[in-house]
Amino acid sequence: MKTNKLVKWLIAFALIFTVYIPLSKQAEAAQTLTATVNIKSGTLNVREKPSTSSKKVGSLKKGAKVTVYAKTKSGWSEIRYNKKKAFVATKYLTFTSTQASYQQDPNKIYVYKYEDGLYTEKSNGKKYTHEYFGKGWLLWTTTMPDKTTYQWYLRETKDGLYTVHPDDPHTHNALIKYPVKVGYSWKIIYEGDVLNTYKITAVNKTVKTHAGTFKQVVEVTAEEGVKMYYAKNVGLIKTTYKGKTTGELYQLKKK
Repeated sequence: MKTNKLVKWLIAFALIFTVYIPLSKQAEAAQTLTATVNIKSGTLNVREKPSTSSKKVGSLKKGAKVTVYAKTKSGWSEIRYNKKKAFVATKYLTFTSTQASYQQDPNKIYVYKYEDGLYTEKSNGKKYTHEYFGKGWLLWTTTMPDKTTYQWYLRETKDGLYTVHPDDPHTHNALIKYPVKVGYSWKIIYEGDVLNTYKITAVNKTVKTHAGTFKQVVEVTAEEGVKMYYAKNVGLIKTTYKGKTTGELYQLKKK
């Protein structure tokens, strides 16, 4: 596949985006939740294992804030107590409803590896007002293997992560929609026509890249078979087509 054809394909399916994990280090992007203890009276027992018969290692007062790392099907939440793994009954917790971010850090320079070479992307960190879509857009510049460049916009809102197509400034599309949940689908528009349909097909994948291994990754599938993988607080980490890797995070650079 020649460079110009590859670039058009990548743009059309919104595949050229970046993440920030150091090269040669294994990384995990674990999704956590914030919760408040809401027990009506007394204190909430903290146990060594997810069982009422397990050893009690402490207690929490009503209103205490905890970070939940995982929830079991049997009704327990994994927390940290005195810097050690512990468990509390999930029914006595109230979870804060917050949407994770899937936008990359504009203070970093990212390198992706594709079939024809390395693509470098960076932003100046400034937010711009787009002529058609308002405020809050980050301008990114992509340098291709032949050293030519093009620019594109990226913005995250409570509804999703959006981009403006560099060849179609009158259209903006969602790369991933919020809230993240399996089955959520949306249309991709290009020059006024429906180009594709994206759908969230998984929210708890483990994905390996050249830069590291990520857990609880969101999988977005296009109707023709392209799959895009997003990690919390990281962004796009990998793309595949019919099971074959077409692009992945390769390297992080400091500005």
